[in-house]
Amino acid sequence: SCCYCIFLLFLIIRRPPRSTLFPYTTLFRSSFGTYKAQVIKVLSIRDDGQRVVISMIEPIGEARQLRVKKARLFIRSGPAVQVGDIISGVMRFASVPGPVVPGGFDGQFHAYFDGIGAFGSTIRAPEIVGRTKKPSFLSMIDTLRRDIGERISATLPQPALGIALALTVGDQSRISDETRDIMA
Repeated sequence: SCCYCIFLLFLIIRRPPRSTLFPYTTLFRSSFGTYKAQVIKVLSIRDDGQRVVISMIEPIGEARQLRVKKARLFIRSGPAVQVGDIISGVMRFASVPGPVVPGGFDGQFHAYFDGIGAFGSTIRAPEIVGRTKKPSFLSMIDTLRRDIGERISATLPQPALGIALALTVGDQSRISDETRDIMA
């Protein structure tokens, strides 16, 4: 039957059905240049920088085209970005690293299910060149997460603050190494 033929086709090309129907690409070669992208998620804001997830990555000038849908970007300095901001600047992208030791944390595994195909960082402070016009569901969720995080930050001391932020809004950046060791 038709289903049997499709199953045999998947076996022949040796790819899972989901990856054949919904292709997911990762970056295999590092890339450097000027890019423009839209911020779709703010992961953390710390003194040393911001971690965000970007999409719709477009090269500017001589930069190489990236074939990834989303990338995690570390912004060292510059303006505080929000969900929906379109940023432009000099960025460096690399492939998502695998586990360092056998049985260690596998970043590729988690990035795959988050749809992230590259890790990147800014070389200089990016500039915000635009903003999406209409508020999206993601921007409303991000605003709600930030408000909840600010209320928790105003009331709890460390180390309870870091644990509460990680459990409620997913921001693990304020958990100290000592607290991580105790929890492990």
